[in-house]
Amino acid sequence: MNKLLVFSGLIFLTFTLCNCQNNSSNPPKNSGSVSNGLTSSQKEVVNDISGIWKLKGDENPTFEIKRDSIYYIDQGEIYAFNTKSDSIFIFYNDWIYKGLFAIKEGKLILTDGTNKSIYLKWK
Repeated sequence: MNKLLVFSGLIFLTFTLCNCQNNSSNPPKNSGSVSNGLTSSQKEVVNDISGIWKLKGDENPTFEIKRDSIYYIDQGEIYAFNTKSDSIFIFYNDWIYKGLFAIKEGKLILTDGTNKSIYLKWK
């Protein structure tokens, strides 16, 4: 009886360890990168809004948009974002910004219902 329990335990551990090793060698399906699985038009949008932007009227840059994140320069914080058509979603720690964006005459325009912010490319 004891041999059967030991043998069953060893088989269970063997299968468990094999399964863990197989799972750890595969990267996660969703790495959080915005550029994964984007269509060419979505990549173009991300390229259009990429760069360092400053609020119109300010001297210093406000944030830098990269392929998969927004870096707020004054706060030293990085947040993920996503776009869909003309909508932008910024994933802050405790809430999600949902707004519309447009690029017009080299300006990034963000609106979220009642607020409208205009940003210029920082050179």
